[in-house]
Amino acid sequence: MVTRVNLGKTGRVESVTYVHKGREFEQKGDTFILSAYSVENVRLLMHSTSASFPGGLANSSGAVGKFLMVHSADFVIGKYNAMIRQYRGPQGLALTQEWYSRKPDDGFVRAYTLETETLQPIEFSKALIRGKGLWGQHLVDEMRDYNHYASFGIVGECLPSENNTVTLSDELDEFGTPRAKVTYSYLDNDKKIIEHSVRKCEEIHDAAGAIETFQYPGSAHLLGTCRMGDDPKTSVVDKWCRTHDVKNLYICDGSVFTTGAGVNPTLTIEALAARTADYIVETKKRREL
Repeated sequence: MVTRVNLGKTGRVESVTYVHKGREFEQKGDTFILSAYSVENVRLLMHSTSASFPGGLANSSGAVGKFLMVHSADFVIGKYNAMIRQYRGPQGLALTQEWYSRKPDDGFVRAYTLETETLQPIEFSKALIRGKGLWGQHLVDEMRDYNHYASFGIVGECLPSENNTVTLSDELDEFGTPRAKVTYSYLDNDKKIIEHSVRKCEEIHDAAGAIETFQYPGSAHLLGTCRMGDDPKTSVVDKWCRTHDVKNLYICDGSVFTTGAGVNPTLTIEALAARTADYIVETKKRREL
């Protein structure tokens, strides 16, 4: 467990401190990449204070920990007389971006993707508990109808807000590091997207012959808190995922996103990782020539 990133006298990171089996170690290196995602990256940077960075490592902009984003990921689940057997085939079989491009009368900006989603039995039981309030024998009885259910899921874009943050709490973990404090709430625009997307899912279920529907609220995909940008005064990393403040420190994962869009972020994260790796390799080659 890495607990601290250590800055050297030259202004570059010279090592990280980590704990293994109760013992503390120091690992030196030349190039350091943080890929612990939106919450843990912030926790590590904010804990790694120094005379040069009293507000957290690589945080001269004050942007570390700000603009946390999620995707709205509500499910609308429909029950049918016919056997659907939702567990068969890929978990996400089809999607539509009919409402990805904003329509003038929608009443909100940005958009969402709607897709089929398979809820495996354990997750489905949670949906029945949260969405229908079932418990005990009533829950068991409804679970027996698992094969009669089908689900649609949403990937809705939630707008970045400076008020959605990751900071340090006063509580320490078992390694003596402050735990993260996450502050998050949906904006009015986010709520309008959720309302619109849920209504469309209900309409699709109704058109397909569902005998009942219910909503299973949720969110997914932590993004932001170490945003990318050209201006060191307002962003944490540059276009190569290198921190503006510390030239041998990179942050490469979903925390560098400036917006979440209305799609799953995995492929974008993979592309950023490959691009950043190529940049690091090429930069080192040029230094060796």
